[in-house]
Amino acid sequence: MLAALNKKQTMTDSERTARLALALSEGIGPVRGKILLDVFGSAGRALAAGAGSLRERAGLPAKVAANLGRAWERALTELKRLTALGGWVIVRGDDNYPELLAQIPDPPLALFGLGRLEPGDYLALAVVGSRQATDYGRRTTHRLARELAGLGICVVSGLAVGIDTAAHEGALAGGGRTIAILGCGLDVDYPLDNVGLRRRIAGQGAVLTEYPLGTKPHPGIFVGRNRIIAGLVQGVVVAEASPRSGALITAGHALDFGRTVMAVPGPLTDRRREGTHALIRQGAILVTSGREAAAEMWPQDRQPSLFDQEPQGARDPAPEPPPDLQGEEAAIYSLLEASPRHIDELIRQSGLPSDKVQVVLLELELEGLVRQLPGQQFVKH
Repeated sequence: MLAALNKKQTMTDSERTARLALALSEGIGPVRGKILLDVFGSAGRALAAGAGSLRERAGLPAKVAANLGRAWERALTELKRLTALGGWVIVRGDDNYPELLAQIPDPPLALFGLGRLEPGDYLALAVVGSRQATDYGRRTTHRLARELAGLGICVVSGLAVGIDTAAHEGALAGGGRTIAILGCGLDVDYPLDNVGLRRRIAGQGAVLTEYPLGTKPHPGIFVGRNRIIAGLVQGVVVAEASPRSGALITAGHALDFGRTVMAVPGPLTDRRREGTHALIRQGAILVTSGREAAAEMWPQDRQPSLFDQEPQGARDPAPEPPPDLQGEEAAIYSLLEASPRHIDELIRQSGLPSDKVQVVLLELELEGLVRQLPGQQFVKH
């Protein structure tokens, strides 16, 4: 199903299918696709050109030029499979092609999708971060995304486990729109933990990828995915990132595209925050909430409708009173925070024997007051 969205299309179906054929051709990426469109004036003419003309006028290698001859049939097959899946495709030049994404140096030739894109998705921010997220990072990200959704701002992320998951979940909880960008084909269940979440996103937003059906994820594919995340939005919020997090690649793309980069601070002793703190030192805007991020992008005097009321679902429930604890339980509990604390640190600060601290932590966990994380880390629950 081609361009199954909500605007009238001006491109002919034949040219749209031809552009899809280019996108599906081995060796034809965004850059070569643009060259072919510029040189021949349309994808249809490029497909009709002989191998010699493709080599001489567009500089295509002989093998790539030969592959174009089989591209049309593959496009028709892909359309049938997409229709069976309930999906659609838009191609570069479609009226429905995302305006911001079209402005980057290498926009995808085609975008395959589930769900629905809306004109209001132009008002969008990406919220990204590490897969190995802390409990603190997941909670702050969920709240930030929920606030953005309540303000009518579309939340874009990559559907990865960790921070991306919290961003999508927060947007859905806020009753707003969210868009997930995949690093695989629409029919590939990756990550497995988020199959259900992907269905929910398709029902309340859209799932997009530049990769055709059947494409499996691999490390190199996510760099291209990250440029789409940055290209679709007006700004990027890095919620939590280690020094080598892929979220920093998204932030780099955002800077290259002239987008605003923001970062959420966190505990200074947590290495999983070093990437976000480095971004702040380098000039990223420090934000602690969705409202702050929105205000940085759209000041009240320019977009007052965003800020005339409390974001939907943004209020946190009233804090519960502290538990009635005595003695060693009270001492250990007072040392815990919302961010993880290692058991060795608790032993050192409490001055209690290690076996006693272990017993107290187990008792607190059984009472539902403490949660143990991997690596003997503990947080208040």
